[in-house]
Amino acid sequence: MKVAIITEGESEYRSLPHLYKQISAHTGYDFVPTLKVNIPPFIPLPQLARACASRIKIAQASGADVIIFVFDREQDQMCPGALAGEREKAFRKYFGDQLDVRFVYKNRMFENWLIADVDALKVQTSRFNVSSAVVRAVSPNKADSCDALEILKRMAVKKPYDKVLDAERICRRMDVLKAAKNSRSFRHFLHVLKHETYAMQCKKVG
Repeated sequence: MKVAIITEGESEYRSLPHLYKQISAHTGYDFVPTLKVNIPPFIPLPQLARACASRIKIAQASGADVIIFVFDREQDQMCPGALAGEREKAFRKYFGDQLDVRFVYKNRMFENWLIADVDALKVQTSRFNVSSAVVRAVSPNKADSCDALEILKRMAVKKPYDKVLDAERICRRMDVLKAAKNSRSFRHFLHVLKHETYAMQCKKVG
C-alpha cells in the first residue's frame, strides 16, 4: 500500500518525509512524495475540495492508494476527530466513495508535534536549551496543550527559531514513538497510518 501526505505547511512539507522511514518499518504503508496545497485549511468545504483536487490527482498518478491530509487545528474549537470526520465525509461526497482519504489535525500546530520528543531537542545542545521546566511542560502526554511555538522560540540558542529549518533539524532526530507518548494528535497520525503500536486505537500512551 502507498500513501500520500498532503499538507498546507512549508515546515511539514519539508520535514515530515524525515519520519517516513521509521513509520514505514512498522506499518503497511510506503510513501509517495509529499504534496503541499497552498490554501488555508479552514475555508468552506466545497472550496477546500476544489483547491485540493489537483494534488489528489498528482497523488493518485504517483500510485497512492490512501491520501492523508495533515492540517493544523489552530484555534478551531471543534475537536480534531470531529473536524477530520466532517472533511472526510465532504471529500467522499465531492470525489466519490472510491477515494480513500483521511484527515489528521495537529493539536494545535506542527510545533506541538516538534516538541513532543524532548530527547530530539536535548541532543541539539548548540541549537536548543532544554530546561527541566520544558520537560515538565511536555511530558507526560502534554505536548498538545503547550504553547509549543513560544517554547521553541525561548529554547533557541544564538539565532531565532526558524519554522522551516529547525523543523527539519528536529524531525531528522525525532523518535516517532517517543513523540507519540506526549502527543495524542501525533498518536492519531500513527493510528491513521496503521502503525503497529497504535493500529487498534490511539488513546493509549506508550
